[in-house]
Amino acid sequence: MKDIEKLQDGQKGIVFKVTADDGTQKVIKLQQENPSRAVVGTALLMQAGVNTAAILPVKDEKLGQLQQDVQAYLDANEGSDVDLSAAQQLTQALAAVSNPAASPPFGNVVEMDFVRGRDLQKAVQEPDFKQLLTNPSFQRQLGQIMAADAFTGNPDRFAARADTGANPGDSVKGWYNQNNLIIEGRGDDVQLKAIDNDFRPGANVDSENVFGGAAHGGQWGSVAAANSQQFKREVFAVIERLETEANVRLSPQEIKDFITQATEGAQETMDTLLAADITPERVDQMLDVAGEAGRSKRECVQNFSKHVQMIQLLRDDLQKSLAVKPTVAEMAGIASAKGPLTMEKVLEGLGVSKEDAAEIAQSREKLDRFNKLMQGEKGAHVPKDFKITTREAAAMAKDESTYKQFTQKVGGPKV
Repeated sequence: MKDIEKLQDGQKGIVFKVTADDGTQKVIKLQQENPSRAVVGTALLMQAGVNTAAILPVKDEKLGQLQQDVQAYLDANEGSDVDLSAAQQLTQALAAVSNPAASPPFGNVVEMDFVRGRDLQKAVQEPDFKQLLTNPSFQRQLGQIMAADAFTGNPDRFAARADTGANPGDSVKGWYNQNNLIIEGRGDDVQLKAIDNDFRPGANVDSENVFGGAAHGGQWGSVAAANSQQFKREVFAVIERLETEANVRLSPQEIKDFITQATEGAQETMDTLLAADITPERVDQMLDVAGEAGRSKRECVQNFSKHVQMIQLLRDDLQKSLAVKPTVAEMAGIASAKGPLTMEKVLEGLGVSKEDAAEIAQSREKLDRFNKLMQGEKGAHVPKDFKITTREAAAMAKDESTYKQFTQKVGGPKV
């Protein structure tokens, strides 16, 4: 070993960076939780083509070898000017892990590739952050990562989140973890690297709301990336959050391009994962190899079975809704041709049944919002020729957050 450096020491664990004699660098993390879910989640992200750091549990012979290597480093540098405090702390922590009689606060050890770059916490503070947001490569990679997280049930990176108990039509807000996405490079060379991955399937299959959330100290992931209609809402919510955090504003066209690139990346990744035949039986084997056992493993496999069915249903639902793609301008034309401007007639002109149109129109407040949009409410702008499906037209009428997507961004042509 050439160097040992402590990177983090906190309630969730202790993190060290170890540099080998050949210059390669690894991260050694001591943590409380079993790393099996992170190992499986990372393996699935890799299969999806997402750029992520490899992770392996350190135990048995591998743990013994690591202890020997650290001790050899201490012996080789004894009496020198090298600061050995990090190596000494690592030695003590590893000894506690390997002692059956001890009950260390961080009893699990993992080894990960060291990832270079900056996290979002630093990136949003950079003066050129808007250039990153408008970079097509960044946008596409972000969509790929969000889709892979949706497939694995990872609740802790990017998501649109609804309040607890929210209904399908309620507005959602963008959310992200600023520390588990690393950004390296700029321009065409930018790379997004997912770290601290997780595998928590099945937490969001009993709700009609496909978005993520958090309550009572827990959180659940979004499955919106399985359906491009819902994913557009999610990406838009995340964009708004990033704009707020960085104090920047994207134009309507830039937002449209962002949503398009992210959605294409998400669809590509979701198709890759669904075609990979990742069965519950295979997940069972992966968890077993990673060290998950007993009831926890059985429940995880059962949850994954329900989770992947939900993903597939959302994907199938998307295919059934692609027949009608009017532009916003065409929607206005349909409304004008039918006489008095009512939401029911607009929706009927788009192919929505009379019964569904009537049900949607029951809320006068939402009807007024829709009518103002179609009439060209002052300040209402939409990206030129922004195409939506019949279902999205219905969602626009029902959902304030979707309505805002088309009305509260200045710079595009009025309807």
